[in-house]
Parts: sequence; structure tokens; C-alpha cells
Amino acid sequence: MGRPARGGEWERRAERWLSRRGLRLLARNFHCRQGELDLVMQDGESTVFIEVRYRQCSAFGSPAASVDMHKQLRIQHAASVFLVRNPRLAEAPCR
Repeated sequence: MGRPARGGEWERRAERWLSRRGLRLLARNFHCRQGELDLVMQDGESTVFIEVRYRQCSAFGSPAASVDMHKQLRIQHAASVFLVRNPRLAEAPCR
């Protein structure tokens, strides 16, 4: 299984896990010029932007450690575009 297929599988697993905990899917693999959002979900009143990361081996650090400042900025920019395109969500809290 190649990297894109593995990534898609882990995104589906994350979506199922979060859905079972009460979050509702709003968008999957939202793309814009500024970046990509793996999952956008709703948790109560909050919009949640989710970056799914998976590491087979922790020798290179945790999955969270792989999200550097540049990637965080791309996620923030993509989230801003998502909110502009979905104005009904723009006033809700987000994380």
C-alpha cells in the first residue's frame, strides 16, 4: 500500500473514531491554494480543523512533532479560506 493510500486509510480511521465520539463531518480533504485540511468536523458549536498524521516508528518523533510551523500556517490559511467559503460557520468558535 502506497503512502497516499495509507494516508487515506488513517484519515478514514480518524473520522470514524471522532464520529463515534460525537463529532460530525463537515468536509474531507478540503483543498485550496493555501493548503489542505484533512478533516473538518463539528464538535457541538465548535468547528474543528483536523490534520491526520501517522508514523509507523516513533524513532523520528511523534506525529504531532511532524507538524512544523510552516505546516501550521498552511492549515491556518486553509481554515480561513474554508470559513470564508462557509460563512454560516464563520462566527462559531473553532480549533
